[in-house]
Amino acid sequence: MVSNVPLPIEHVARQHQAYPGSQYTLPADDEELQRLTLQHQILKEIYENRILLAPVHLDVNDAVLEIGTGPGLWIMDLAKSVNTSIPMFGIDIESRMFPVSPRKQIEFRVESATRLPAEWTNTFSLVHQRLLMAGLQRSDWPIVLGEIHRVLRPGGWVQLGESAAWGEIILESLAWRNSQQWFEAYALPAI
Repeated sequence: MVSNVPLPIEHVARQHQAYPGSQYTLPADDEELQRLTLQHQILKEIYENRILLAPVHLDVNDAVLEIGTGPGLWIMDLAKSVNTSIPMFGIDIESRMFPVSPRKQIEFRVESATRLPAEWTNTFSLVHQRLLMAGLQRSDWPIVLGEIHRVLRPGGWVQLGESAAWGEIILESLAWRNSQQWFEAYALPAI
C-alpha cells in the first residue's frame, strides 16, 4: 500500500547567537558565513565594487563604525582603501563570525545596536549598517537610529542599506522622518 502522506521534513541543527533579548533569526555558523560572503559579493557587484557610497572622504581624524558586521567583510574591504591610521569598529551581537586576523586598525566587539557604548557619543564620521531587518524588531528601529545619531560626529555620514520590503518600518520612525528633514534642509541626495 502506497501512502500519500509526505515524509517529514528533516532539519539540520544549526548554531544561533545567544545575545540576551535578541530576536535575530538567522544562524551563526559556517553555512551562514558562506551566505553572507556571497551576499557581500553580490552587493559589491551591484554597486560596481564601491564599498563607500556616502560622499565622504575619510582621513586620519575620522573613525568608522559598522553595525551588524557579521564576518566584517564590508569594513575589511573599506580598510583596504583608506589610511591605516583610521580607527574602525565592527560590532555584532555574535562573535563567532568575526575574522581571526583582522586588519590592525579594525576592532571587532560584541555590542548591540540598541545600546552603543556611552563613550562613543560624537565619535564616528561614518556609520554603516545594512540588512539588519532580521535582527531588529519594528520597535527597535527608532532606538537604533537614535543611537546612530548619538555616536555620529556633527557633519558625519550614515550609510544605511535595507530591503525595500522593510522600508515602511523604517519610514514610520521619528528618527527616520527627522533624517529626511535633514536631507531636505541641506539639499542632500538620499543614497
